[in-house]
Amino acid sequence: MTSQGRGFGDNVPVAHGRLEDSGGRACHEPARAEATQELGCNGPVERPVEPESALWLILVFPEIQTQFEGNGWKACAHVMNRASCCLDIQPLSHSGVCKMMNRSLLLALCSIATLPFISSQQGTLAQQDQTYDPEARLVELGITLPEPPSPVANYVNGVRTGNLIFLAGKGPKAADGSELHGKLGAGVTIEEGYEGARLTAINQLAVLHAMLGNLDRVVRVVKVLGMVNSDPSFVEQPAVINGFSDLIVQVFGERGRHARAAVGMASLPRGQAVEIEMIVEVRD
Repeated sequence: MTSQGRGFGDNVPVAHGRLEDSGGRACHEPARAEATQELGCNGPVERPVEPESALWLILVFPEIQTQFEGNGWKACAHVMNRASCCLDIQPLSHSGVCKMMNRSLLLALCSIATLPFISSQQGTLAQQDQTYDPEARLVELGITLPEPPSPVANYVNGVRTGNLIFLAGKGPKAADGSELHGKLGAGVTIEEGYEGARLTAINQLAVLHAMLGNLDRVVRVVKVLGMVNSDPSFVEQPAVINGFSDLIVQVFGERGRHARAAVGMASLPRGQAVEIEMIVEVRD
């Protein structure tokens, strides 16, 4: 299953079993199947890559050589075979130099085309990292985090698995122990519910701070589940849970924008007006 090349181009993998495609060109059916599976294409199939092309790619991307422990050119050859199959790259002549120029030009153009996008993304991330300081934002907002509320049953405030922290549901409990009770749409207004959800966010931030030591270790707020103690006729749960989401975004910026569900409940523990869970991605 190998084709002998020259010099460092020996043993480039090439499939056997030739047949003619619709254009009368010889092709390798096993390679066609591999290319279709790997790259989702139906183009002409694999041709042996010129070793000069693999060498060029390694010179441009030297980390490939390190990654494949000295056999980087073989990996390059395999990748370029697949790419040429999909893109139907034809050599300018039978000269190895022309084949190298043809494929190298394609790679160079692709690299140049993506440079502005990569630079822009890197610049945006760098700017975000320079301004990212959740602890300072809390000070600007005049928020002092309380002691994390203790669990009221047989559970813990949060569990970390890998780089994710799953926070147990918390409610609108103030530092003095008072809570917002009642049903939205039956005695509790949307504005009161909003403030209760905001207070719940402060309580969840207190739990995060206790677990991490510093909120700048938060990489991303991933998901929020907001439960609203609702009268059956009440349908404005999202407006209530915005009190939680708005504060999270104020503290974490773009990293605080999250997926969310805001749902109505027939009742909640102790009659509290809201209860909110959160999933957060963190770093060490």
